Amino acid sequence: MRRSVAALAIAVGAVTLSPASAADGGKFGDALRVMLSGTAAGQCPADVMGDALLAACREQLPALQSSLAAAGAIKAMTFVAATGGDADRIETYTVTFEKGPPTTWQIGHPNNGKFDMAYSAG
Repeated sequence: MRRSVAALAIAVGAVTLSPASAADGGKFGDALRVMLSGTAAGQCPADVMGDALLAACREQLPALQSSLAAAGAIKAMTFVAATGGDADRIETYTVTFEKGPPTTWQIGHPNNGKFDMAYSAG
C-alpha cells in the first residue's frame, strides 16, 4: 500500500506496543473498520473520530481516499495486541484488503465513544 495511507491521521505521537494476550480480544475493530471504509468512500466518519483525528483525516482525505479505495474492500481484520488501559488503550490489527499486502493499523485513546488515534505504518 502506498505511503500516503501510512498516516490515516496521526493525532498523537508514535506508540511502542508491547504484546498483550490474544485472549484480551479487540474492542475497537468495528470502529477501525468504519474509519477505513468511510475514508475510502470519501468521508471521515465523525461518529467514531475525536476532533483532532477528524481534522487530520479531513486534511489528508484526498490522498487517503485514493489509496484506500484503490486497495479495495476489507477482506479480513485480525486483532494482534493491546496496550494500556481504558482511556490510553491502543489496539493493533492486521488488515487485509482485496488488493495489496496486509497492513498493520493501530487505533486507540477512546474518549466518549470516539477515538483520538488511528494510524498505520504500512
